[in-house]
Amino acid sequence: MLDGRLNIKLIIYSLFSILYSLFSILYSLFSILYSLFSILY
Repeated sequence: MLDGRLNIKLIIYSLFSILYSLFSILYSLFSILYSLFSILY
């Protein structure tokens, strides 16, 4: 019982860490695009 709950918590934590890394990558890409547009215009 405790092992199952710990596994679920670990899975949820890993999913949130993956989502956080994806959002940070998207944020860095948008900041790079924004800087490129600011240089062009």
